[in-house]
Amino acid sequence: MIMSIKLFAGERFLLEDDTCLAIVLSGRIEIYATTQKSEEISFHQCYLGEKGPKEAVFPAMDEFWEIHMQIYALEDAELELAPWDKVDTESLRRLMQGWFAGLVQLPWVKLLADKGDDVLQLWRGSHMLVKEQSPAELKASFEKNEVILSMLLGARLGARDKILQRRIKLREYAKTMLVENGIRSLLDEEPLYYGYNEHGNDSGMVQDATFVVRQIAEALHMPSDSISLDAQMSRKMDEVTLLRRLMQKGNMQMRLTTLTDDWYKHDAGVFVGFYSPAGAGNKEISAMIPQEPGRYRIINARHQEGMELTEM
Repeated sequence: MIMSIKLFAGERFLLEDDTCLAIVLSGRIEIYATTQKSEEISFHQCYLGEKGPKEAVFPAMDEFWEIHMQIYALEDAELELAPWDKVDTESLRRLMQGWFAGLVQLPWVKLLADKGDDVLQLWRGSHMLVKEQSPAELKASFEKNEVILSMLLGARLGARDKILQRRIKLREYAKTMLVENGIRSLLDEEPLYYGYNEHGNDSGMVQDATFVVRQIAEALHMPSDSISLDAQMSRKMDEVTLLRRLMQKGNMQMRLTTLTDDWYKHDAGVFVGFYSPAGAGNKEISAMIPQEPGRYRIINARHQEGMELTEM
């Protein structure tokens, strides 16, 4: 059954039905791919171009039913919502070819096509959908290409979500750092720089670093009771920043040093490093403690009794 839909300028219509296409009879519209399942405006949307009379908007045909096409009326417009089998073959072919030709002009799609994607290059060619002889054949071929579009849109919308989430986290992190440094300024203490770890630390890493820095303090005969950090404060610090902050809590300063190949054969002082067990890909935060000239001991949370360092 063919339906007529009239939109006033500024109104929206969500094309969710995969069995129909929307043909523009009059006016101009914009098309957005969106993850919103109602007529409310969604942040998760991607602009797909403009359409005018005798052009059409096709459903996303997303296999997960998460992406839909949202139509926005730039001016008063009239649409015809038509089932696939109610449109003659040649008209359907022309509308499909125009749909993909418009999509491949979008900068981000064009970039992928220019890099050599065979399917996307076909979208802008004159051989697109020319062999199909019936609406059913056209729909089957069209669906294969539209599924690829949905995959591209899913990746693009997902990337935008990650960018937004990262910006929100960075803003919250900046506020935390501003408050912390404001307090330190009032106490006439040095401001802190916090490296930002996007993925966050687990509690185990914080505990391991705290244990190691306390070992360093004890080796230097300094108090270690104050060496600890609030879990929320340390959650977004990277490893180096976490160590630096723990050092500051123990009234110690950390600096980068370059060691010679045979450093462990001499007394190079107490320092923090990373120990990687033989055959393992992970690195463990460790304290390197000299026992006597020519002997070093590696101490970390997994080997609290220490391991003698005999070779590099």
